[in-house]
Amino acid sequence: MSSNETEQRWGSRLLVVCALAVTLLIVRREFFASQAPTGTPSDRPIEHWEELLSGGHRIGPVNAKVTIIEFADFECPACKIFVLGTLRPVLAKYPNDVAVEFHHWPLAYHRFALPAARAADCASEQGQFESLHYLLYEKQDSLGLKSFTDYATEAGVADVAAFDSCLRNRQEFPKIDRGTESALAIDAHGTPAIIVGGNLLGKIPTLGELESLVERELARAPRQVTP
Repeated sequence: MSSNETEQRWGSRLLVVCALAVTLLIVRREFFASQAPTGTPSDRPIEHWEELLSGGHRIGPVNAKVTIIEFADFECPACKIFVLGTLRPVLAKYPNDVAVEFHHWPLAYHRFALPAARAADCASEQGQFESLHYLLYEKQDSLGLKSFTDYATEAGVADVAAFDSCLRNRQEFPKIDRGTESALAIDAHGTPAIIVGGNLLGKIPTLGELESLVERELARAPRQVTP
């Protein structure tokens, strides 16, 4: 057999192998496409959701017409995106009408989530939950690289000694336990879990989507009658 015939034979074999590979890729793509879920997960009403309007940490006015309920983890990347890119702008746009009730849900596989939640609770004793909450998300990438005392100082916690004592000596953090229990009770499937108007949202809303939900709830809110 000549060298040309050998090269032609190997070339033919290579073409067959390539054709088979392409066919397998197409079949695999079509198969998994047929198995993939379609559509967007729908919102789900939560029974007795009003009970979640307290017991967490409130950011915004107590008498807000709309309260967004959020279950979140300080080490969760999706929570960071939602809080800084969506929730904070909405709270800034509706400062008198919208608030958030933040409930802790530190996930077990996030190493620094529980310590961060405890630090936030200790900061709340000095009225600095909101500032530390935002700071922890802003500097999420440095969790574990510096102490929570440094975070607290930067967030404006005045009595650092009391903050340190809270972290070292406090044994129970009931808001963290309550938040985790509530998240499991409503069968939330991940952080952030967001409830607006009694409905657990099927996906994390964009800024525009959350504004639309807030506008809908504001339209439903009882009108205040001026005497």
